Amino acid sequence: MSRRFPPLAGLQAFLAVARTASFSQASEVLHISQSSISRQILQLENHFRTTLFLRTTRRVVLTDAGQRLLPYIEQLVGLLLQADQVVMQQPQSVTLRVHPSLAIRWLMPRLPEFYREHPHVRVNLDTAWSRRPDFELEGIEGMIEYGVGPWPNLTEDRLWEEHLTPVCRPGLVDDLASRGSLDGLVLLHMDRNHETWERWAERAQISLAGARHLVFDTLDLAVTAAQQGQGLALADLALAGAAVRGGLLVQAHPVRLDAGAGYSLIAPKASSRLDGFSRLREWLKQQAEATRRELSEMSSP
Repeated sequence: MSRRFPPLAGLQAFLAVARTASFSQASEVLHISQSSISRQILQLENHFRTTLFLRTTRRVVLTDAGQRLLPYIEQLVGLLLQADQVVMQQPQSVTLRVHPSLAIRWLMPRLPEFYREHPHVRVNLDTAWSRRPDFELEGIEGMIEYGVGPWPNLTEDRLWEEHLTPVCRPGLVDDLASRGSLDGLVLLHMDRNHETWERWAERAQISLAGARHLVFDTLDLAVTAAQQGQGLALADLALAGAAVRGGLLVQAHPVRLDAGAGYSLIAPKASSRLDGFSRLREWLKQQAEATRRELSEMSSP
């Protein structure tokens, strides 16, 4: 074979630009400079002796040649990533993107059990929650996503539906269910517009008039503040249940709000062919089933 192979870095850069339609966004995905992306694309275009992208004022689009090349490069990069996983099987590593609150309150306390059952698999937690990953390019096998779905071109395992109920430190509030308003109480929020508390109050037929508000950017911070006696937090008992069972928190009211969304394990179909991810996936489904049983058994205050 006399013809040289195309540069591997150029193939990866091509795939990143094709998927993001942007040189700058591709550089962020691959954690290299935009000039490096441009140089690698130029090398690839020189190799194939054709232009692969058209640069417009707003975005980058594939040429006809680039569109014909795309499925082959996608397949090639996928095979290379699978080969890397095969070579590195001992130990196997799985990267899972997960919200920080879910990681702290639900997943991390359970992981030691997974390691006892699967000592050859190590789970890397990625908590960059601001966006859904490019699974293949970022080396992320799966993600526990919050929402309704569906998620096209991804496998989905529904873990649980979110139901919210007020929790607080024991002794902070007496007989909340008999009150007609939350006047004088501090409500701990994750949303600045107070929408979730308003929905819960409407369902519980309680007025929010006179209540004060503190806003946090994660559920874990709101629940931690509740444990410290700073106010009432609307919490998903799947995440706050351990604190309730341990006596750090109490359910302050029997009404639970169906949030209309929940948590799902989503992943590209290629991940199901990886032994480490398949083991983690089955274990997460078992843990979610146990969590659903715990939620159904938790008695109202």
